[in-house]
Amino acid sequence: MYHHHHGKRALIAVVMALLLAPVLSHAQEKVSVESMLEGLLTLTRAKCPDVERQIGLAQQKNDKTVIEALESVHATLCECVPGKIHRVLSGLSDNARQEALSQEQFLQRFGPQIIGRCGAEQLRSQFVAPSCPAKASSIARDGQKYCECMSARVAALSDADAVKVGTQNSDYTPLAAQAAKEGRPPPEPPQPLKQFLEAETNCRKLH
Repeated sequence: MYHHHHGKRALIAVVMALLLAPVLSHAQEKVSVESMLEGLLTLTRAKCPDVERQIGLAQQKNDKTVIEALESVHATLCECVPGKIHRVLSGLSDNARQEALSQEQFLQRFGPQIIGRCGAEQLRSQFVAPSCPAKASSIARDGQKYCECMSARVAALSDADAVKVGTQNSDYTPLAAQAAKEGRPPPEPPQPLKQFLEAETNCRKLH
């Protein structure tokens, strides 16, 4: 994958850690579903101005890699996550809103709908972005065909597998880079990342 993807995926993990920190700090308490969801909304509103400020600073320095990474965080933290929270809230009955859950129960029930889907959308969006072909041209024979091929591959992934690919890749990339630096073969990637990387290799060869 072209190099921007690795940083973006790692940043998604950072975003989610920021969002879940207040939930995790009350791990033993049972709190209403509505309170937890509203708390996450409040947190995103509090964090977004800082992300926007950092984007402004990066724009002043014309640091395109940092700008792109921060814009990715902004899209997730300030657009995707709040939208998913509102959607979940609007679909809950009054009783469901007031149900008291532990942190673990809350994450099991609502994590896939909010965090999972945003992570999956983040992965998929990279290959349909107008800038994809130009960026991919440095690693693929045909940037346009590469992006179309990868877009089809990630569209076929479930939300859960798309999130796994992103998480596994941010862990695997530094290990593979270190192995290459030391002249060793890269370690065996876990599934579903292995299958994804094999598909990517095939997409690069299209012309």
